[in-house]
Amino acid sequence: MPTTAELAYFAGDSYNDGNSDWLDTSSVSDPPSVAAPIALPGWIVIDQSQGSLTGFAATAYENESTHQVVIAFRGTDPNSVPRLLSDFIADGLLALGIALQGNPLVGFVKEV
Repeated sequence: MPTTAELAYFAGDSYNDGNSDWLDTSSVSDPPSVAAPIALPGWIVIDQSQGSLTGFAATAYENESTHQVVIAFRGTDPNSVPRLLSDFIADGLLALGIALQGNPLVGFVKEV
């Protein structure tokens, strides 16, 4: 079972697009080991959805020894105007009962 620190890493890493340098620890005097800008030992990325017009994005990780899978879903990304716009539209439609991200989510989980 993944630790809380590993789950936190996966949550943050789901916002990067195939680059594990998403977290800069150069200004931290004693960074926790999970914050190092490298992949977590024993875990590999097995699939990634970079996002679509609906704003859905996720990354799937697998533990190489136990084969346990963790899927981290990306939330609203304020650092990307296109993603922010698609999330805003999807969230507004969700408030009206229209779930644009449902089909991509189900498809991603089935693919993994």
